[in-house]
Amino acid sequence: MGAVLQRPSENDGEYSLKNYAFLSILACFVLLIALGCETASDSSSVAVTHDGSGGGSIDSGMGQLNCIPDESQWTVVKPTIETYCGLCHGDTPAFGAPYGLLDYDSLINGDVGSRSIDKLVGRMRTGDMPPVGQTSVPSDEALALLDWATCGDNAGTPMPGPNPGGFDVTRPVFEPADDPLGDAAFLEFRADNGHIPADVADQYTCFSFSGPAGGERYIRRIEPVIDDTRVLHHIVLYEVQDGPGDGLETDCGTNLSAAIYAWAPGQQPVQFVDGGLVTDSSRRYLLEIHYNNSAGYDDVADQSGVRLFHSAPEGPTIDMLTIGPDGFSLPPLSRTAIEGQCNITEPMTIIATLPHMHELGISLKSIIKRADGTEEDLITLVGWDFDSQLFYDGQGLQLQPGDQVVTECIFENTFDERRKFGPYTEDEMCFNFLFVTPPPTERRCDESGPATTYDVGQCAPIDVVDEAIEVIGTPTDVRPPEAMGGEFPTGHWRLVDYVLAFDSADIGLAVLDLEQTQLTAYGVMEMTDSGRLAIDVSGTIDAVFESGGGAIQAVGFSLAGALGELTSDSVSMPIAVDCPNSGQVDFNYTYADGQLTFFLPFNQITTGTVVATFELID
Repeated sequence: MGAVLQRPSENDGEYSLKNYAFLSILACFVLLIALGCETASDSSSVAVTHDGSGGGSIDSGMGQLNCIPDESQWTVVKPTIETYCGLCHGDTPAFGAPYGLLDYDSLINGDVGSRSIDKLVGRMRTGDMPPVGQTSVPSDEALALLDWATCGDNAGTPMPGPNPGGFDVTRPVFEPADDPLGDAAFLEFRADNGHIPADVADQYTCFSFSGPAGGERYIRRIEPVIDDTRVLHHIVLYEVQDGPGDGLETDCGTNLSAAIYAWAPGQQPVQFVDGGLVTDSSRRYLLEIHYNNSAGYDDVADQSGVRLFHSAPEGPTIDMLTIGPDGFSLPPLSRTAIEGQCNITEPMTIIATLPHMHELGISLKSIIKRADGTEEDLITLVGWDFDSQLFYDGQGLQLQPGDQVVTECIFENTFDERRKFGPYTEDEMCFNFLFVTPPPTERRCDESGPATTYDVGQCAPIDVVDEAIEVIGTPTDVRPPEAMGGEFPTGHWRLVDYVLAFDSADIGLAVLDLEQTQLTAYGVMEMTDSGRLAIDVSGTIDAVFESGGGAIQAVGFSLAGALGELTSDSVSMPIAVDCPNSGQVDFNYTYADGQLTFFLPFNQITTGTVVATFELID
């Protein structure tokens, strides 16, 4: 059975410092990023609304619910369905489609409102089908089909504008060269009987591979190998930092570095006209396959994958430059813009560009700000669709020292929960993968360090958040001082110092480079005369490992509750927590020289102490 990609669960029980967000970085190390330029992330958001259903449904008021389409006209409309829907919804459903659309009796069979014909009408009216990457139905044919399928109820109903799932992009698709390299050596990365159970609708299965033996080679062409079309939905090939042996299953959320190929039904291979993507046996790859088994097949043993044609090095050496921000967070029910920048320090030519987001992405654009003050579009893509990740032609665009590439992604989070940066499908990313020549010195570029905007927590004292300031924190393995207690005044406070004191830089899975690791945070606190305490800290850690690579993750905590009784000898502050849930915690503390410092131990995966210092505002 394949290694299933699952999002880590969160503790919904009694409040505990085990929920402290930094522990997720220690447990997962979800993104080992090649050392190079650092992280910049800027975001802004506006609220959006949704119905809470988590997905679309057929409008029960539609007239087609009372309609039996005219069977005598079936031969007239069937060619339209066959041409524009038949790739997936053919006589034998393929690529995860749960049913076909080419049999009249099957179209109208079932309960009114949930028939295949009803779903066809609903998806066409919203513009969701055909999916992005497939040819859209011409308006006249679409109107004729809908008029037939709704027994005339669609008459006078305007078609939607551009497909909400379709895209408008400023660069042409990167077309493969005419010569398919049929005689070249090739290497296949294929699933080892990838399986999805009959009762699972969606599953991501991943396998690990290494590059070809025999010294440095050039990947000249990458094409899909299609096996079980019933359930195969899409394929992504990543270059990664490391992995298990060839063909072995692996965690889909581990060590992702750069996507070098993506396929969905109808998409083309990638082939370079001249030169190739450098590879050798030391390079590691992760083959991610998305299976969709809505039809409930119980005999899936898939061997789909990719075929890499390679040759001896000849022509320009092509490599990947990854640009775009990371470490960001998307508030619930919001539309958010995230921005990062890459400062160019060496000349290079862009061969192709691959924008990459997950399921909440709406648009991505990368703009080149030239050293002379002019601007040039690298790529602008509006109408992102996760299932159609295409390479676009760089058309020989030149980058020169002094240029800056600014990448912005817009996300629409229609869910009631926050979504964060990360490799899992339910996380988000904002990357633009560039095939460039010559190879860049550093393959990851995003400049300004882990810039943080205040990501206000659930229990924050709202009247105080505007007083928060950016705090450059300290990761260390120096033991913090003992708590001394002390009497302190009520009022409003803000964070002025933030320390992560690890018991050891060796955290088990890696050794932290504490000099290179960066920590940034905001925080506020309110203590009322009635004895209520609210504390909120939010930030980002950019962890760097001595072995190379690192990980970026949001950190912080948010809680509120009733402060327990303190005496003049107290060094521990008891809090009866009621936000975000109920529980009892005790924080050691010191009040001295107008500052209140909390000492919060953590003891999962690794051990240490969070030291958060606040100063009184008023």
